[in-house]
Amino acid sequence: MQTHRVICIALIAAAAIASKSACAQPYPSRPVHPDVPTLAESGLPGYEAGSWYGLAVPKGTPSEIIATLNAETRRIFADPAFRDTLLTPNFILSIASSPEVFAERIRSEWVKWGEVIRDAGLKPD
Repeated sequence: MQTHRVICIALIAAAAIASKSACAQPYPSRPVHPDVPTLAESGLPGYEAGSWYGLAVPKGTPSEIIATLNAETRRIFADPAFRDTLLTPNFILSIASSPEVFAERIRSEWVKWGEVIRDAGLKPD
């Protein structure tokens, strides 16, 4: 049962160490710290680890409100002052996108990490 609607992806952290992925929207290249090798370049090919954050609203939120929140989020993350003050010094890259792209990222992450959990034989306590 879906209780929330996605708005957009706000940012992705630790992208400088993540390898490029086959997700719906792959991790960006390393424009901020190109001298920091990815995990694959450090001898761990095929390994990907990173964190990302997004915004969600309750199911039934009017599309106009979602569009406004999405546009404002994208505007803020595109602001050079915001990027230079908060994002760049903390190895954070913005991958702000549409609600549809964010929903696809959630679906692909669910599949990917579900496979990792099953392959490792992990079970909840």
